[in-house]
Amino acid sequence: MKSLQKIFIISCLMCSLAALSLPLLSSAAGTDDALEKLKTVGGAAYGTEEPRSLPEIAGSVIKTVLTILGVLAALLIIYSGYVWMTARGKEERVTKAKDTLEAAIIGLIIIMAAYAITYFVVNAISGATGGAPSGSTTPPPTTP
Repeated sequence: MKSLQKIFIISCLMCSLAALSLPLLSSAAGTDDALEKLKTVGGAAYGTEEPRSLPEIAGSVIKTVLTILGVLAALLIIYSGYVWMTARGKEERVTKAKDTLEAAIIGLIIIMAAYAITYFVVNAISGATGGAPSGSTTPPPTTP
């Protein structure tokens, strides 16, 4: 049994090291593209590009918070599945897992709806104020 645990731990470590080294293997393929992205990010940080509008900044913050909440809801779904699988026939644990799963799914639906509403509102406000819609690569329209 101990040797099986050692083999499992060693295989997990090997898989983790392999997964962590994948970005190093793929980084040589697109160095020009990566440099352009770094210039874009650096230009935005040091003011050589046009600043983002307030609705875009607020939309980015809201989308980030909703993304984190979505990940937490997914983790709750996984946790409730684990509790259900390890309940071993105990009815109170199964009930707890079902309640947690139901609440997590309802929360995930609410989070996805909030994300869609935020995306729509930020695009509508950006388009109305003359800015480029979020996710668009076209520059904002210019008026003569």
